[in-house]
Amino acid sequence: MALFEAEIDFPDEDIGAVDRRETVALLDEALRGVEALLAGSQRARRLAEGAIVAIAGRPNAGKSSLFNRLAGARRAIVHETAGTTRDAIEAEIELDGAPVRLVDTAGLRDAEHEVERQGVERAREAIAGADWILYLIDGAAGVTAADRRSLDEIDGARAIAVWNKLDLRAPDAAFAELQGVAVSAKDGTGVEALRQRLAAALGLDRGADEALLAAVRHRRLAEKAHACLTEARRLAVADAGAELAAVELRDAAEALGEIIGETTAEQVLDAIFARFCVGK
Repeated sequence: MALFEAEIDFPDEDIGAVDRRETVALLDEALRGVEALLAGSQRARRLAEGAIVAIAGRPNAGKSSLFNRLAGARRAIVHETAGTTRDAIEAEIELDGAPVRLVDTAGLRDAEHEVERQGVERAREAIAGADWILYLIDGAAGVTAADRRSLDEIDGARAIAVWNKLDLRAPDAAFAELQGVAVSAKDGTGVEALRQRLAAALGLDRGADEALLAAVRHRRLAEKAHACLTEARRLAVADAGAELAAVELRDAAEALGEIIGETTAEQVLDAIFARFCVGK
């Protein structure tokens, strides 16, 4: 703010040209800080309310077996008949001290019967609403074209591919490309590694000193600050004038000030006088 305000408030002083590369670099640093706050707010919500993790995959991939293994109890029916699970089944588990809501879903396929079709539709709704997805590959069949289509439909940024039935067959080269985790839901092999991978994906393994924004109001203020900083950066890159960028920065500072304490005009002036030889 001081760099832009100096151009506006002291146009007749010999302050020299302000390097726009420096202002862009400072804006990038500010944006990274706000993005860290926003990322922390997601972790705060998961710690407070519990993350939602959906187990998805083709019928008979072993979703219910993995669900029971993670839940530590036989909550879902396990049977070799494909399409056993018709409705979403939930269980509360603990992961690195944080609550997690685990959801077992119906197998993803083109169902022939109306009841199963409804189950598949509910499965897709559960997947869409989940924070993270465990997508199971049936190790007996390997990665199929149907699996690839389903993975393409699912947001890959929040999905972990899981090779199940490791007790029957080791992962193939196609699965290696997915960079997933291999387990045997039947005997528990690899399940602890999967828990650790999931905890890391949900951000539950990070230090407690990470900045967290739990309140919805605080998150909205941080989002406003991020939008203002992004626009200020665009204006700086375009060299569109200090006045326009300064307005965005004032709004960003005001939004952050409501979270962490007010940034006063005196602080901005102090920064100007510390950098430039003006008003003397």
